[in-house]
Amino acid sequence: MSGASWRKHALHKLAAGDYLLLSNDGRTLWRVQRYTDGPSAGLADWPRDLTFWRVLRWPRVLSKDAKLDEYDLDDLSRWHEVTSMLRTRRDAIDATLDPDPRGGGA
Repeated sequence: MSGASWRKHALHKLAAGDYLLLSNDGRTLWRVQRYTDGPSAGLADWPRDLTFWRVLRWPRVLSKDAKLDEYDLDDLSRWHEVTSMLRTRRDAIDATLDPDPRGGGA
């Protein structure tokens, strides 16, 4: 992470390996998740299962007075995957700060 990048909001733990994170401007909701990929997920050419992290983005901009209970956050089909196969949770958090327009970071 560069010295100029910092995170204004803390992670909110939903479950083991599953976190919510609000963008610094408070308008983008990120989800940082741990997952396993490999033979158990149908990738027979992999020698073993590996654990990765991914970043998902809630598809709508949050209003300043948004209440998270109003959204169906458990329905993963409603989230947009921004990046995956990251080796650490720190890498996933850093990806939310990336100004890449696909992710809408910061």
